[in-house]
Amino acid sequence: MELTPYREVKKRQSVIRCRDGHYVKSRIEKAVDDFLFSHGVLHEVYPHVPYSHFTADFKVGDVFIEVWGLKGMKDYDEEMERKIEHYKKYSLRMIGIEPGQNIASKLGELIPQRKLVDLDIYERASKDKRIEEIDKEIDMLNEKIRELCLRRNQIIDENVKAALSSSPS
Repeated sequence: MELTPYREVKKRQSVIRCRDGHYVKSRIEKAVDDFLFSHGVLHEVYPHVPYSHFTADFKVGDVFIEVWGLKGMKDYDEEMERKIEHYKKYSLRMIGIEPGQNIASKLGELIPQRKLVDLDIYERASKDKRIEEIDKEIDMLNEKIRELCLRRNQIIDENVKAALSSSPS
């Protein structure tokens, strides 16, 4: 079975809302974000990595977090290696997480003995009218995407049925 090229996967990534209101691109990124949030760890999503064109998945203090969710795809693995080398070259702290790894054990060092951030701060920060307007637009776009996906699936089903009915048995 041929795998979808990484750049094709990258183009059609979904958007998933986390408990703290951040939006991420995968379920494992959501798990990381939710873990950080539930432990009161202040974090950035998709921060710029210094001295590069790269973005990390997360940043906590001076530690970058990379979720290597598509490991095993040639293009992705090559980019992953470039990023790892970049972190090493500039002595930037990075924690990598792969699917199946225990998030708590990988990120344990980032969890403070006491919560540094009141969890309600994210709730209060999300009450901004601009964010509410963006959330409404995201909801409308997600609904449109669901409608388009449903329509696309219907067309595929119709085409398959037509192909099956016209092919000799």
